[in-house]
Amino acid sequence: ADAFERAYHIELDLMGFKKPLNDFWMLDNGGDEKYDVYFFSGPWGGFTMPEWPDRVLSTAATYVPYFGMNSRIYDIYGKSEGKRFLETTSAHEFLHSIQFSYNVIMPRWFMESTSTWVESIVYDGGLVDDEDDIDDPDEIGETNAYNDYSHLLRYWFTHPDLGLDVFDGWH
Repeated sequence: ADAFERAYHIELDLMGFKKPLNDFWMLDNGGDEKYDVYFFSGPWGGFTMPEWPDRVLSTAATYVPYFGMNSRIYDIYGKSEGKRFLETTSAHEFLHSIQFSYNVIMPRWFMESTSTWVESIVYDGGLVDDEDDIDDPDEIGETNAYNDYSHLLRYWFTHPDLGLDVFDGWH
C-alpha cells in the first residue's frame, strides 16, 4: 500500500501525469472507487489489467485499471530483495494505470519501457540531487532501482535484429 501511495504521489502530484480512472460507476467495483489491488501466486511480479472501458474509439481507448501483485515475492527473492521488487513493481504497474487513462491502444514496447523507466524515478535510492528535476521525497535506505533494468538492456543490445514490437519476455 505504501509503495502504491508513493507511486501515486510522485507520478501524479510531482510529475503531473493524468490521474487513472476509478471504478466508482461499476456495479462490482471491489467495494469502493479506490484502486483495486489483488494478490496472486504466479510467474510475474505484478500486472495491470484494463477492467472497464471508459471510452473506446477506433484510435484510442481509455480503461479503468486493477492491479495484481505476486503474494510470493518474499518467498522467491527473500525479504530484502522482495521489498525492492514490490516497491519497484508498484511504481511500474501504477504507470500502466496512468497509460490506460490516456490510451490503452499504444505500442506495448512503449508502455513497458516507460514503466520500467519510472521505477528509477520513484525509487532513486534516496539521492537528494538525482538530476531529474522532480522534488521527490528521499528517505534513508530507500530502494535504489537504477540498476534493476540493466540486465534487460544487455539482452536488448545483443539482439539488434529484433524489432521494438517483439515481446518475448526480455525484449
